[in-house]
Amino acid sequence: MMTDSEIQTAREDLAAAFRWSARLNMHEAVSNHFSFAINDDGTQFLVNPAGIHFSRVKASDLVVVDLDQSLPAPAQGGPDPTAAAIHGAMHRNNPQARCVIHLPPNTLRRCQHSKTRPSFRSTRTPRASTTACPMTSILAAWVWAMRRSG
Repeated sequence: MMTDSEIQTAREDLAAAFRWSARLNMHEAVSNHFSFAINDDGTQFLVNPAGIHFSRVKASDLVVVDLDQSLPAPAQGGPDPTAAAIHGAMHRNNPQARCVIHLPPNTLRRCQHSKTRPSFRSTRTPRASTTACPMTSILAAWVWAMRRSG
């Protein structure tokens, strides 16, 4: 399990990733989800709540989903149930994947047709930039822990 300080850093970084995605117009307003696992087996993770536009997501808005508990309803600030289902399955079945980013298809097509293919490096700094595809820069910067560091 991550420390409170590490969870807060993950909250801040994930919220910044939402806002940066919106800034680059690589989002579908409130329809996609990003998540970050905060325990070793992937049963607890941070995810965006339902109904908040990517450009407005703050660290304090992110919801902790615990797959062993009942899910808070979207009307009470909980995530979209599909976000919990998709990201819950991803984290539970791939606990080494700390961050899962669900992107709109048009964003993936833009990266696919980029002259430089995405490069996913494990990095801790959100300043990394690896290719011409803007979304890949976000991914390289924010998906810093696809593999656990020792």
